[in-house]
Amino acid sequence: MTTHSHISSLKETAFPAVEHTAGSGAFARKIKRVSDKETITKQVAGLESGLIRYICIDDLNTFLITVELNPAYPAKGKKYTISFEDFVDEQTFCNKQFVAQSNNPSQVARWLLSRKSTLYSREP
Repeated sequence: MTTHSHISSLKETAFPAVEHTAGSGAFARKIKRVSDKETITKQVAGLESGLIRYICIDDLNTFLITVELNPAYPAKGKKYTISFEDFVDEQTFCNKQFVAQSNNPSQVARWLLSRKSTLYSREP
């Protein structure tokens, strides 16, 4: 499976489309569409063990971004750690490089979305 087809299939399951209205006429009601930020925030906040990987494709490179719980938290550091690795042909090619830490899942989601990241995998 190529990286791009893998990304497409994961994006469809991770970010489902939601109808904007339900019912008709006087009984129609608005249904809030869940944003990508809200979805990623819930994924990060629900992390109890293991890690979540996101893929980021820019003009020149592909990166695998890992979000995981900090094992030293709360004694040292913040709850979530973010790191990245170069990713080519579904293999990582360099050591994990530490990027950031945060206690706020919403802040992690903003960071991931600013880099146009897409869910790649979730590991226990």
